[in-house]
This record gives sequence, C-alpha cells and structure tokens, in this order.
Amino acid sequence: MITTNAAVSSGGGYNGSYRTVYAFAYSTTSDITISTSDVTNQRANSRGIYAVNNANGNTNVDITVSGAVSIGAGSTIGYGVAVQKQGSGTINVTLDAGADVSGGGDAILFGGASSANTLTVNAGGGFTGSARMFGASNDVVINGGDMSNVTTITANLANDAVTIGAGTTTVSGSQFVNFETFTVGAGGTANLNGTLNVNTVSVDAGGTLSAGASPGQANIVGDLDLGAGATTLVELAGLIAGTQYDQIDVSAGTASLASGSTFDVDFFGGFTAGLGDSFDILVADSISVVDFNTITFDFSGALLGAGLGWHVELIDSTRDTLQISVVEESAELPEPSMLLLFGAGALGIIGMRRRRKTS
Repeated sequence: MITTNAAVSSGGGYNGSYRTVYAFAYSTTSDITISTSDVTNQRANSRGIYAVNNANGNTNVDITVSGAVSIGAGSTIGYGVAVQKQGSGTINVTLDAGADVSGGGDAILFGGASSANTLTVNAGGGFTGSARMFGASNDVVINGGDMSNVTTITANLANDAVTIGAGTTTVSGSQFVNFETFTVGAGGTANLNGTLNVNTVSVDAGGTLSAGASPGQANIVGDLDLGAGATTLVELAGLIAGTQYDQIDVSAGTASLASGSTFDVDFFGGFTAGLGDSFDILVADSISVVDFNTITFDFSGALLGAGLGWHVELIDSTRDTLQISVVEESAELPEPSMLLLFGAGALGIIGMRRRRKTS
C-alpha cells in the first residue's frame, strides 16, 4: 500500500523520473492500493500514478485520488493515472473531493483486459480530457462529480454501464462511448445534454432526468425507461423546443413510462405560458404507457393565470409525442372515460387524453 498525504513531485527533462508514484507486483495473490493527494511529474509523456501487476492472477488494484495529478507540459502521450494488469480481479479508480487529474494521451487508463474496472467520480472530484477502459466489464459511477472538463470515457464491450448516483451531475451524451446502459439511480439527478448512444437509459425510483442545461435538448439513441417513482424535470423558458424549453427525443427505441412516474414542469427565467401555447416535451419513435392516467404531472412550478389550465395529450403518429398545452378551463374536456384532474397545485391539469394524430 502506498499512501501520500503530502504533495509528491518528480523532476523534468528527458532523464527525469518516468513515474512519480509507482507500484509494481509480479504475483498472483498481491493486491495494490494507492492513496494520494497532489502528484506532479514534470517530465513530458510520463505517468503521474502508475500501478502494474504482470502476473496472471485474480488480484485487485485500488487507487484513490484527492488532489491534483499532472504530467509535464507538452505531453501528447502519458497518463495522469494508469494501471497495467494481467489476469482477473478488479481495478478501482476513485476520484474524491479535490481530485483533478490530467494527462497527455488520456487522463486515466484502465489497462486490465480481463478485470472488472470501475471509475468513480465523487462530488468535488473530476478530471480533464479522456479516459479509456479495456476490462471484461467497465463501470462509471458519478456521484455529483465534475464532468465539465471531460471529453470522452471510452469502454469496449457490450455490458458496460454508466450510473448517476447521489448528487446532481451535468453530462454530455457524447462523453460516453461504447457503453450499453445509462442509469439514473435513487438520489441522483442527471442533466443530459446532446446525443447519448446506448441501448437503454433508465431512471430508477428517486432518480431525476433533465434534458439539457436549463433548458435544453437530450437525444437518446436507444430505449428510455422511466420507472415507477422516477422524475423527469421539464423547464419552460419559451416556445422553441430544445433551446427555450426542455425536450427529450428518443430515436431507434421506445420511451416507456411506468405507472407512478412523474413529470415535474416548471417555468424558468421569468417565463409564463399563455393561452394556446404548447410544448412537445417527449418525442419518440414509440411511447409505451400501460396506463397513461397513472402518470403524474406536477405543475406546481408552472402556475397559470386565472381561467387557464394545463391539458396533457399523448399523440400517436409516425413519431409519438407527449404534449402539454394551455387551454381555457371552460374548454371542451375529453370524454368521461378519460381521467380528468382539475385545479391548481401539484396536479393542475385541465385534461388528459390519448389521441391519434391526423395526417
């Protein structure tokens, strides 16, 4: 085990140290544990933290960083944190509060082809640039970590996963390459920008999905599953989808809305909707709902003027659309078989129905 609570630095120049914090093993039973604060390697194309076990055994490597890790200026290869490992076992790299890792080719490299690799980014921690993961399985867990300086995290297999854990995280879909699933867990909020290409995006009970960054557009290439107890935040700041109000667009898959899922609709930036305004908040090749009337729409943050109410429709067409619009409270309501909810507050809906869009 290597623990450095003070800053560690190695010299520059071609003959300077190639590695600043270095742990090597050639054993089928030896684990490697490294915990560091600040690490600097002034030599270009070097390694700030480097762990190697070349024995083909079931061993583990655990690296925890709580400070800045960097390598020499002008680096085009080299890594802030790198692990080279043979055999099975696990590689865990955890970026705690204060972590700020950068590199040349990649900030972080997981080089264990047969291991289970996990990158955890906790609140107050982050890295700059890219990370690559080459394990038998590769998981990224983001617990409120800073993703603003991350270009890409690249996995290589079909069973690799991203999980948004506790805290609020803003991510771009393009940051995740070759991952199969993206899950927003309980207590997590994902502000998702751009295009995310995965097989399935899931929002679990207690998780919140928000399109863009107040407001914005999230494009999901794959399936979207909004589970019971999941929340989708919709911010309205104008009438243009994706730039003035939140919109989620699901292509090459189905958007599934479980009974008990919630859409939390809020005005943003001083905007207030008026009569006739409409918002296509979810568009998909197909929207699947077992019982549309069990979906909750919370309009307590989007209260309307006197005599107005919210109307909700699921429009079936070539591309299905979940649309909310402002109507007069005296407007004709859907047939009695449809669920009707009245009044202001949490469920201020003037009507809810499903219809086939005419061509």
